[in-house]
Amino acid sequence: PAAFKLKTDTNVKGTFTGSVKYVALKVGDTVYSKVAVVDGTNWQYYAKDKITDDKTAVSVIGYDSTGTQIATATVTITPESTSTLTASTYLLGTGNVTGTYTGTVKYVAVKINDTTYTKVPVNADGTYTYYIKDKVTSKDDVITVLGYDSTGAVVAEKAVTLDPGVAPTMKADDFTIGTTRNVTGTFTGGIKYVGIKVGDTTYTKVPVAADGTYTYYAKDKITDATEEVTVLGYDSVGLALEVKVTVK
Repeated sequence: PAAFKLKTDTNVKGTFTGSVKYVALKVGDTVYSKVAVVDGTNWQYYAKDKITDDKTAVSVIGYDSTGTQIATATVTITPESTSTLTASTYLLGTGNVTGTYTGTVKYVAVKINDTTYTKVPVNADGTYTYYIKDKVTSKDDVITVLGYDSTGAVVAEKAVTLDPGVAPTMKADDFTIGTTRNVTGTFTGGIKYVGIKVGDTTYTKVPVAADGTYTYYAKDKITDATEEVTVLGYDSVGLALEVKVTVK
């Protein structure tokens, strides 16, 4: 018989001489049903669901027209190709996790914590890209890339290192009721928007300026010096930090 490639081949195939009319497959201690040979010199036996590892002994048994065993031969099992994945460090708030693959990988998916998302095809050049910006919401999320072969079996996994980026900071200038119109201040890191919270009311976010400053019109919102006022800083993922405003 020809060597059987694990996870790749469907049938064990081979040739025969003499009066063989049927063949059966023996995997470990299990002998499966006889099937008729293909023609006067060839036979094959469906084995994809029967040969699942390269450690269990496999042989083919030949029978004559009376059902008498007249021949046997060992089947060599070729292990599946080792498949591997690499994954780039993922910067929180960016678009994709990317990497490379080898072996029988045809699709990749990502697993975020306990949720596995839909598979996507890999690229023909040995790379893959998977959009996860909308799936990773915390620096504490656990990200794993899963590689699948053409049958849908997982053949490789790779943990992804998550880079939370530069820790943002924010400062708020004092606000004087009746004089100051805007809540102003500065920021560093990945702050994209600011909002303000006055008492229990949180107001809409506005974009920050490119020069590291922010301005939020608040003259009509801050009217009582006894109410607590907070600036809310948002990065590309969500609320990143809060800074109290001194109100006079």
